[in-house]
Amino acid sequence: MGQSYLKNAALLTGADILLRLAGMGLRIYLANALGGEGMGLYQLVLAVYALFVTLATAGVSVAATRLMAEELARGRAQARGMLVRLAGTGLLLGAAAMAAQYGLAGAAARWWLGDVRAAGALRVSAFGMPWMALSAVLRGFFIARRRVEPNVLSQLVEQSVRIGIIWYALEWGNAPDVSARCTAVLAATAVSEAVSACILLLFYRGEAVRAFGAEKARRPVAGGGRAVPCQRPAHGGEHAGARLPDGLPAGCRGPQCRGGPVRKPEGDGSASAHLSLWAAGEPFGVADA
Repeated sequence: MGQSYLKNAALLTGADILLRLAGMGLRIYLANALGGEGMGLYQLVLAVYALFVTLATAGVSVAATRLMAEELARGRAQARGMLVRLAGTGLLLGAAAMAAQYGLAGAAARWWLGDVRAAGALRVSAFGMPWMALSAVLRGFFIARRRVEPNVLSQLVEQSVRIGIIWYALEWGNAPDVSARCTAVLAATAVSEAVSACILLLFYRGEAVRAFGAEKARRPVAGGGRAVPCQRPAHGGEHAGARLPDGLPAGCRGPQCRGGPVRKPEGDGSASAHLSLWAAGEPFGVADA
């Protein structure tokens, strides 16, 4: 357990450093390639783009990690069912964010940013939203399984693809003006998000066999049916010694308090919670481009 924790922490830290350095280098390159006018337009687009990224992915990875860790401890069928629900919810949020950004791109560029040239970049970048939301769910799943390698590799490939497409578009493309060049940069971001999601899906195909076996997806237990660990007041107080209607001490819930059997996590189970809060969100911060 300790070695696995240290290994995952080292991978996340090393990847974070590499991605931050790559992002810094990319921003320096963009400043030189786009010039002052182009960089100003690019920053305007990013302001709106970041808002819709938040709408598509805020809290998705953390929620996926927590819920998947709980369901993996309950059973494989319920865990598969929870992942299906999470993926559907993520895709729904991503599609809604994509539709909203694409539909409002013209109005946002004209009335909010004050530059209609930003409309094209806003529209093309919207197509990365569903992929981004799906990636957030899959990252949460892998963290719940204590597997950070897929997340790290997908982020590294994503940044590499983004940098490669941007370099090719700006050095060898035929973008005639600042607007077209900014649109090419944001198109590279959308493509890289799709590539990252596809890599995570490839890793998921192998991990699903180990996590779920041949179990079919089953509807997860509703929130009210989840077992809550037994907790008793540590010291005397106004509720000390109080009894619930069923005769159990106050603060006591679940099979632990009734003497019933307590299920242990299957496989890696919910022990992955040690990494969930640190590594489950957008693991390496907001996209650099």
